[in-house]
Amino acid sequence: MKFNSVSPSYYTTTWHTGNIYWSICSPPDSSSLNAKDLTSSLKSKFLQGKDLSGLTIYSFTYETAQGFSYEDYLSYVHSPALIQTKHMPESIRYSKSF
Repeated sequence: MKFNSVSPSYYTTTWHTGNIYWSICSPPDSSSLNAKDLTSSLKSKFLQGKDLSGLTIYSFTYETAQGFSYEDYLSYVHSPALIQTKHMPESIRYSKSF
């Protein structure tokens, strides 16, 4: 993915078909993503027998968290201890639904 005027900490694409929604969080330098192939390759028991052929993009989001790389951001948001002790100075999120 190429971002011209911003350096996001991460971006997320959400895909859907029928009543199945699938979100994929990626580092900003991730250059290609095939949601259908990725989802199928996981061999999820929950998705077994589900038709994913109609999987289409539902939304695109990116966030710039000041001072946080992709790895830093994921570690931060998934650690209650870090959230309580480390302050995120600023975060800007952009989201587009289709």
